[in-house]
Amino acid sequence: MTNKNIYMNLGGLDPELIAKAAPAEKVQKKKRRTWVKWLSMAACLVIFVMVGALIIPMLNGNPITIGGVDRNYGVEISGSEGGFIFPWEYMTTTEKYTLVKYDGKEYRTRSRAIDESLLDNVIGTCSAKGTDIYTDKTYSDSFEVRKIKGVSEDMIVAVSMDGGYYVYANIKATQPSTFGELLDAYNLSQTLPLNKFSVNEGNKEKGYYQITNDAYIWQILSECRDAKSYEDADNWRTKDRNYLSFTATSDILGVYKRVFYVTEDGYISTNVFDYGYVYFIGVEKANSIISYAMDNASKTEREPYEYAIAGTITEIGDGYILIDDTVLCKDKNDGMVFKVLTEEFKIKRYLEVRGFKVGDTVVVKFQNEIVLGEDNTVDGAVSMYKGIVSNGGLSVPE
Repeated sequence: MTNKNIYMNLGGLDPELIAKAAPAEKVQKKKRRTWVKWLSMAACLVIFVMVGALIIPMLNGNPITIGGVDRNYGVEISGSEGGFIFPWEYMTTTEKYTLVKYDGKEYRTRSRAIDESLLDNVIGTCSAKGTDIYTDKTYSDSFEVRKIKGVSEDMIVAVSMDGGYYVYANIKATQPSTFGELLDAYNLSQTLPLNKFSVNEGNKEKGYYQITNDAYIWQILSECRDAKSYEDADNWRTKDRNYLSFTATSDILGVYKRVFYVTEDGYISTNVFDYGYVYFIGVEKANSIISYAMDNASKTEREPYEYAIAGTITEIGDGYILIDDTVLCKDKNDGMVFKVLTEEFKIKRYLEVRGFKVGDTVVVKFQNEIVLGEDNTVDGAVSMYKGIVSNGGLSVPE
């Protein structure tokens, strides 16, 4: 298993950055035990943020865009984020129970909610166990399981938790031997949009693009049903290839900003299924996809895995905090105040457990665009950490 697949599964880093470090690759069956064992030891790390993650990228002091808002900062903002495990009562149910058992199989959480409209009928219940690492007490529970429309329950299911449904994936699902079997198992043409991509030569990005309709791409891929999984996938790399890297986000599959590669020399590869899957579809088919995408694309901006804002807390209210980023600006008159919504449990718990107060300098990570207006609202916040302004920059202590 590559570091890339580990980090992508934990959802902590930008896929484009990870792609440069370690291209996706398939793990042979004999190696999966190591990966499963590693995850068993690290299951609780889904609530950690990876140490050493980039906080806010700076381009040599030039203006940057954060959540759709241009900011002109005078300091380079980077640093590491320390790991922290919340007490049991402040964990979400998917964090408490990262593994569930259903119909004799084990499924692991993908920590992504799925809308009920995407679900089919109830197919049973699952059992789960979790351990409070602070007290060493073990808890057990059971949850309703529903089938996801168009997707085999042998691969993924939806589990009812915290008033919603969350995607769980079979940890021992084997890679289909042909691409057609993969298409059928996950109904990929309907569940995995391929609209945004980057152009790459080796691991050098040459531009970012988007298309409005991926139907032709899936038509070509549907003609590749007999494509075999690549036998030497352990040694497959993007390093010396030219390729398109599609952003792979799917509510149904429970994945967020993973990757789907199409290479000029005839391969497709993806880490959507946690392990790196590689199939050879042929040079002609692959280049038909690449040509169509380029001929019908419009340029767009690079889209980071997550956004981050930083600044000083000026007010803590009911369901929100106000953050002023003046401390980071080249011109202090350019400072802006952002209203970060904290009504959702995942972000509210940072206030209750970590004890942030007015005057603290913090970094907030979020996934939605900022809504500009009187309040400059930041929705979709996922984490918040205390920062330290020193030596002309902002860092986050480990």
